[in-house]
Amino acid sequence: MGSFGRGRCVFPWLLIGPHNHTRPVRFLQFFILIVLLISGCASDEINENEISSTVGISQTLKFREVLNLLRVNPETNQKPYDAELFKYGDTDEDGDCLRARDEVLMRDSLVQPVLQRNLNGCVIKVVGGEWLSWYDNVRTKDPQDLQIDHLVSKKQAWVSGASDWNKEKLERFGNDLGFAGSLVAVTTKMNGAGEKGSKDPSEWLPPENKCKFSQNYVAVKYRWGLAIDNAELQVLADQLAGHCGDQLIEVELVPN
Repeated sequence: MGSFGRGRCVFPWLLIGPHNHTRPVRFLQFFILIVLLISGCASDEINENEISSTVGISQTLKFREVLNLLRVNPETNQKPYDAELFKYGDTDEDGDCLRARDEVLMRDSLVQPVLQRNLNGCVIKVVGGEWLSWYDNVRTKDPQDLQIDHLVSKKQAWVSGASDWNKEKLERFGNDLGFAGSLVAVTTKMNGAGEKGSKDPSEWLPPENKCKFSQNYVAVKYRWGLAIDNAELQVLADQLAGHCGDQLIEVELVPN
């Protein structure tokens, strides 16, 4: 038997066939159908679409809007932190022989990067180029001067929601090449324990480009569904006031 449905609501008895073609019957069927669709059956599908539309899609928002969409929760340390769970540098998701560090160096070089290849012609390392560490506006041509910083540190991600993630999602965060603000090439000094390390914006902001740092911080947190605490909120709200918060960003959300 045929059927007519919307979402999860199926009405096999609403067929209008050769055996059921009189005008009063058709009118009654049509009236009942409209009533059902306006009621719970139609609203169920709308709610499901609203939920799914926030996951795995791109959204263009002002940075201030992104900040306002973040959950504000205290940091949690209920589960012991282990940086190795993020498997940074251990994966080659696109199969091009390069690990995350060299992917970032190749992406961010201001000139054509110099590449080292293996005997099969596969690029395995970036050995030259020119980079700007925008945390401190230092330029270098030596990749050994640079470290790749998780702009939202792995530890900060852990205490703001990542401790509940599965193994695959932790590894995806640790090697996130889908958004340029997630992994950033910076001078070793800027990424050290005496500077940024695992600190959040309430504890540390770069000496240069504080606006850009704050923009990328809220974008990464929103992309990955991570929370901020009240101290972060206060600092980020100050940084994203005015023109800095009015600029637009396209953020692709990571599915659970």
